[in-house]
Amino acid sequence: MAAGGAGVTVALAAISGALINELHQGWPWWVAAAGMVLSSAVLAGWLALRAGDVRGGDRLAAGAVKAGRDIGGSVTAYVHGPVASLDGVSAAEGDQLGPGAVKAGRDIRGDVTTNTTPPPPPPHSS
Repeated sequence: MAAGGAGVTVALAAISGALINELHQGWPWWVAAAGMVLSSAVLAGWLALRAGDVRGGDRLAAGAVKAGRDIGGSVTAYVHGPVASLDGVSAAEGDQLGPGAVKAGRDIRGDVTTNTTPPPPPPHSS
């Protein structure tokens, strides 16, 4: 969607530039240029509002690692102590990566080591 919107925006900018170069020829060119500028503004507003509707993204807990593409080397994730809960996050809002989770968009070519240690027990009071 973004690539298509960017392409249309570039085309509208080029057409607007060409129309602006012809403003000296009279009022029809002014009307055409105003229409193109208005169309460009409406498209930009629509794209901006649409981008705000995109929800999701991964929810990463403590020590989680995410790479958009490949992970070429080794990854070590350490998590010690209390970890915030990911409860209440719907699956529609993206993946939920728990403590020490490792996610790559494509390949992981190295070793992955995850060390999660639970929080220490509370002290006993006598």
